[in-house]
Order: sequence, then C-alpha cells, then structure tokens
Amino acid sequence: MGVPLPAWPSITFYTDVPVRQVLDHVQSQHFAAVYGTYVNELVDLCKLLNIEIVLDSNL
Repeated sequence: MGVPLPAWPSITFYTDVPVRQVLDHVQSQHFAAVYGTYVNELVDLCKLLNIEIVLDSNL
C-alpha cells in the first residue's frame, strides 16, 4: 500500500450535440475517438462483422 497510481492518459472533448445523445449510445466509460469523419467506413465494417448499426440522425 502507499504506492501512487500512475497518471493515465485522458482527453476532454466537447460534443456538438447534447451530451445525453452521446451517452445514450455509450456502453461503458471506455471508447475510441479518431480525428476525421469515418462514418461510411465504420458502417461498412459493421456490415462485414454483422454488428448492429446505430446512426444518429444528425450524421
């Protein structure tokens, strides 16, 4: 005991939609973020992997 915890990398981001709209689709406190728009590529990947696609109407 008494060993300090390491500093974990983190990020602050600001949504362009209400936070509740984002949280309605987040299943845990861990998620990945990328710079850019990859909606079409992610939709294609979901289809290949048979993953349910959930798109917000604002995209």
